[in-house]
Amino acid sequence: GFLLRTLGDAATGLAKGVLVGVPQAAVGLARLGTLGMADPLLNPISDGLKGMGEAISKKYSPEHQQQAKEVADTKGFLPTIGAYLSRPRYLMDSIVEQLPAMAAGGVAGRAAVGATAMKEAAAAGPEALAALGTKAGAIGEALTTAGQNVDQVDQTIRDNTGESSSLGSKLLAGMGGVVTGGISFGSGKL
Repeated sequence: GFLLRTLGDAATGLAKGVLVGVPQAAVGLARLGTLGMADPLLNPISDGLKGMGEAISKKYSPEHQQQAKEVADTKGFLPTIGAYLSRPRYLMDSIVEQLPAMAAGGVAGRAAVGATAMKEAAAAGPEALAALGTKAGAIGEALTTAGQNVDQVDQTIRDNTGESSSLGSKLLAGMGGVVTGGISFGSGKL
């Protein structure tokens, strides 16, 4: 009963993160990297990811789906935090869904700082390695968040207007990733 639904919802969230969240970040980064010129090629991929996400979401238990609706219907920042905290199973599922993107961001962040810098930091000692790890983590967080934001904004605009988002919209959505990366970096310094 309860245990199977709980484990099933966590597995569903993990699958959604792997099959939708990570590819969505890659599509969004491709949109940014090509300044929107690849949108005609990326739109069908994005549409497929949206459809897959919707199909996977239907696999959640009725309890999860009800809690998701309750959280989505909550208005305001602090009330939404309260809605999440009062639904710990739904909160756990949301975290599990983000784990694949966090792992992909970690890989991307390490790649961005480079293997040579990692070796040099390791040789310099634990403090240098920790500092570089914080930097790599922040870069990875910025990349995955920017990519997901850009693709989600583009998808919403296309759903409402039939046209891809403007370059300005893409850049603005991408800035959300930069802000998130900055928060991650600052948090890592504490």
